[in-house]
Amino acid sequence: MPRLPKILIWIALLVGPAAAEAQSVSAGLSAREAYVGQAVMLQIQVANARTHEVPDLPKVDGLEIKQYGAPQRTFSFISGQGQSTSVLYRYQVTPRREGSFRIPPISVEVHGTTQRTSEFELIVSNSETGDLLFVEVDRVAERAYVGQPIQ
Repeated sequence: MPRLPKILIWIALLVGPAAAEAQSVSAGLSAREAYVGQAVMLQIQVANARTHEVPDLPKVDGLEIKQYGAPQRTFSFISGQGQSTSVLYRYQVTPRREGSFRIPPISVEVHGTTQRTSEFELIVSNSETGDLLFVEVDRVAERAYVGQPIQ
């Protein structure tokens, strides 16, 4: 058998299972409750899609939603079972007032079809202490080295 067809067979064996994997879009919030001005993370993962558009984020009155860093791409090679890929988009959601906010389903165009995430509710309240922090430090040991636990 010539070398070229063997290479094509190996490529088909490696890529074939990945093509059979279902494309999916999922999302999640890092917290369901927050304080005014306290950011939470919204993550959107697009899995096993050769082509997709950037998620279409809705505008929500009272929430500031900004992209956080570049999309993260991961590739997993599973012995004998092909590969899986995913792209993770991260967004910082900062509430500007208190209340209950509904983030509607987020649309992502995957292989020419629109997939949607579930909707999310974010409950925001005012902090009673604001951004104040009180710390009291009391040392027992005369000397300590870096990494040493002290009381």
